[in-house]
Amino acid sequence: MAFIDNLKQAARAVADTLGVYARSRGWKDDECRIAFRADRRKGQLYFIFASKHFDPEEELRNYVSVREYLGKRLADEPELLDAVGIVIETFEQLEEGGLYAIGPEYRAITPRNLARVALREVAQLITRYADNRGWPDFSYTVLYRFDDDHAACDIRVRVDPGLSSIDDVRRELPVWIDRNLPNTPGLIGSFRLEVGPIDEELLSGDARTGNAGFKDFFGFRKIR
Repeated sequence: MAFIDNLKQAARAVADTLGVYARSRGWKDDECRIAFRADRRKGQLYFIFASKHFDPEEELRNYVSVREYLGKRLADEPELLDAVGIVIETFEQLEEGGLYAIGPEYRAITPRNLARVALREVAQLITRYADNRGWPDFSYTVLYRFDDDHAACDIRVRVDPGLSSIDDVRRELPVWIDRNLPNTPGLIGSFRLEVGPIDEELLSGDARTGNAGFKDFFGFRKIR
């Protein structure tokens, strides 16, 4: 898919990735602003990315840092990268206005947390995979843990080894997820998946009955 043919979707993809950039550096949501305008005739997007954390004395370094990050996170979308222009500003420059002002042709856009989007989508796909294999609800569980900056999420799937071969699940589940995950740039890089045998604790007590038990498991939280 050429994202320049869908500028709204392309703008969302870039904004989400800029949000990951900010969170990976520990920036709070109110410490950066993103705005864009679209040139539909040329199929181009122009962004202003401002933050209180950009060094006003290092404009080139700020730009290169963001541009390289976009290049890595959206490496599979070269058409999208070619369609994006970006200006990096500090909050002080925004307040100064003039050449640094965000013009009326720009629209503010709030990035989604891709790690949370990935967790929701992957959890739904794991459930579909389990249903297709006829697994009882108590035979597997899904645990998750966000990075400190919420830029990525670890997802652990624990399966009863008496029900399915763990090696088979390790091979099949990532392929199933990759095939069915929404085509959202940056989503794949926002989570890490690991499959292993279920712990006896998770097969006992409240976990077996489907209640909330064992909500905190070595830093991971249980979502099913």
